[in-house]
Amino acid sequence: MRKQRRIRPVAVETLEDRAVPSSFGGLFGSSISSVPAQDARLVSQEFQKFVLAYNGAVSNDLLSATPNTTQFNKDVNTALTNLFNSIQGDIKNLSTASTLGTTINGQLLGTGTGSTSLEATLDNLAATAPPTASNFRSVRTFLRQSLSAINRTASTVVQQVRSAPAPAGSISSQTVQTVLSAVRSSFQTFSQTYSSDVRTVLLSSGTTNRTAFDAAIGTASGTPASGTPLATLNAGVASAVSTLPSSVTSTLTTTLQNDLLTGSSTSGNSLQARLAAIPSPTGTGFLSTGLFRIRSGLVIGSGEARVVSDILSAVKQFNASLSG
Repeated sequence: MRKQRRIRPVAVETLEDRAVPSSFGGLFGSSISSVPAQDARLVSQEFQKFVLAYNGAVSNDLLSATPNTTQFNKDVNTALTNLFNSIQGDIKNLSTASTLGTTINGQLLGTGTGSTSLEATLDNLAATAPPTASNFRSVRTFLRQSLSAINRTASTVVQQVRSAPAPAGSISSQTVQTVLSAVRSSFQTFSQTYSSDVRTVLLSSGTTNRTAFDAAIGTASGTPASGTPLATLNAGVASAVSTLPSSVTSTLTTTLQNDLLTGSSTSGNSLQARLAAIPSPTGTGFLSTGLFRIRSGLVIGSGEARVVSDILSAVKQFNASLSG
């Protein structure tokens, strides 16, 4: 018995532009994109929505019991108009949004003599090689040709958006790279000092001296004393983000401090509190101290991930708020 063949619509090819900083501590990676690249990703998603609408028009208008090419053309025009309007909304934060929008409009819409728009191409396919519901081969060929045309146009438009100049004042991926590199350096220094103090303070007397260790690191209750590794880490992170626009740092600095230091609203959630909550080694043996080091490393790594995540979130929100 022959298996029934299914029509599989072709998906729109998406092109993503990524700037990926090196992973922190080998535990995670992070990414940030330029404003045009973020917009290009949104535009790619708009084309994917258009494909769904187009497939619906093919099914409802061309493969019905009474095929209606005129209605198909109207439905395709409506879907393309919606696509263009959505793209205009996606790129409005670009300085070249007006001229770029005019270019994209010409690539999507228009059926006049000699038009090479996507609308003209799709209308011509429906007129010259319409699919027949009872002929699987004709349906497959029609979809392949029309969706290939959509993919070509999508790739062109997405590339045009990605290549557009970023709006003035936006935070570039290079700037973010520099900030995250400084954050990574601060956490590396903290980790190294923490590890050293495990050996020289926590285990120095042959027994565990947790009180002295917490005081030395800055994880004891209260605000860490100036010069302790945790206070230095907090200052280093604040310095790293100080190069960002003041409208970003005005709230981000407080958020990052809450990530690191225990305050009235961060009880139990800050790096300081989580390090202080790690059970002390039950002795000075390899297994007990090794477990303490592993737990500490995991907490420090997750603390760094949280700081990086908050920085990236603030940058993305700032860039998204810009207008061309």
